[in-house]
Amino acid sequence: MPARERPPLAASSLGYLGLIPFIALAALVCLAPEPMRASASYGLLAYGATILSFLGGIHWGLAIASPSLTPRSRALHLGLGVVPQLLGWAALLAPSPLGHVLTAAGLLVILGADSIAARSGLAPAWFTQLRWPLSCAGATALIVAALRC
Repeated sequence: MPARERPPLAASSLGYLGLIPFIALAALVCLAPEPMRASASYGLLAYGATILSFLGGIHWGLAIASPSLTPRSRALHLGLGVVPQLLGWAALLAPSPLGHVLTAAGLLVILGADSIAARSGLAPAWFTQLRWPLSCAGATALIVAALRC
């Protein structure tokens, strides 16, 4: 596994484009007139929750696409696929700013799980290189909004 394997252009491009809602909605939470802030804040929270669900699904994909996994490892990755979705759902039900903080924490926790998957060879090395800046930027946008709520 090369140390500096580059992410495919499509993954990189789509990943960074996916930061636009995080950045734009966090900016609206900070800069928009008061009536828009609540909508922008909830929109950011909802977007973060859907991203958590998406990231969880990656672990389901890893679990079902890797026939060499032990039953225990497969169960772990299937569980890792469900936990982010449940956390995102709970964050949507939580009062502000707790929901934003839960979602930011979820992004960082699943990033740790993704890093372990890449180090173990289950996911490609480029996956972690792409996920670090994306997850940190998304978590930062959520924390900025939480501080403004």
